Amino acid sequence: MKDENILVSGVIQYTMPIIKLTIGDIKPEFQDIVNESKKNSSLKFAEEYILNFEKALNLLGIPISDKKIIEIGLLDFYLKPNEFEISKKIEKELKDFSSKTLISVDPMTYGLLMMKREILKKYKITVVPVVDVILEKLRTRSITKISKKITLHEPCWYARWTDKITELNEIMKITCENFIKSRYHGVLSVCCGALLGLTNPKMAIPAGKEALNILKLSGADTIVTACPICYVFFKKISDKLVIMDLSELLLQALGEK
Repeated sequence: MKDENILVSGVIQYTMPIIKLTIGDIKPEFQDIVNESKKNSSLKFAEEYILNFEKALNLLGIPISDKKIIEIGLLDFYLKPNEFEISKKIEKELKDFSSKTLISVDPMTYGLLMMKREILKKYKITVVPVVDVILEKLRTRSITKISKKITLHEPCWYARWTDKITELNEIMKITCENFIKSRYHGVLSVCCGALLGLTNPKMAIPAGKEALNILKLSGADTIVTACPICYVFFKKISDKLVIMDLSELLLQALGEK
């Protein structure tokens, strides 16, 4: 990896607003969601989430020069899809990262950026998913495997749309002594339901509980997610299962937590 690696996400700032939508605390109005994303609670979560990945990558010997929360048109993509407007937002954000490597800490940011390859090419920007960077280092590192019974909730944007689920599963096998693959995985993996908060909030919680019930069938007592929205939503609606983010799993496997 280049020395100038920048951690990025265009999702984490909207995580808390989307979860508030699913439980009815705010209305699914574009400006309401934007306003909520600027509140201290939303910004604090975003900062902590990206910081956890920075800590894990530093432990793996990967230099990080900066961390940025960027605008990639996430709300536009779901609420008022207009490819021209989304491209304008992304180009406005990316032009300052010319000739740099951006490491996406979440699958949705990676997926949305890769849809705009012409912009990446124009500014000579390399975008890599954090799972690629992590896996490359873990393959040659000795770690103490986590002994809990763990299953993985495979994020839609890795499992279906960016073809990065193999890398994520390999990370799980390296770090977990008792990794149990869910019956429904890959293209058959079940969405967490949280993003229904943007379009059909009444269906979000039932969909999320069904996803958790399917994951329970694995017999695991801990669920690992690799998406901030899945992570917070499952923590909100799960009663007994332990929910961990990929960054937390890595820090624990590397002896940090």
